[in-house]
Amino acid sequence: MRRRHLTGSLLFGIGWGVADACPGPIAAQLGQGIPWALFTLAGAAAGVWLFLRRGARETEPASDTTVAATAAAR
Repeated sequence: MRRRHLTGSLLFGIGWGVADACPGPIAAQLGQGIPWALFTLAGAAAGVWLFLRRGARETEPASDTTVAATAAAR
């Protein structure tokens, strides 16, 4: 586990708890006229903007090894 994963998951969880909503249905909430959806949308947009502004590299690709291949190698 890397520090960035722990930090990201904590920020995501705190944002989810404060907004009392999963980031996925923001558009549906806006369509229903739920006022706090604007804050959720603003938070999601700010998070994406900060990530892109930071110029972070993409996360490492998934490993090609499978659990079965790893177990067979032992």
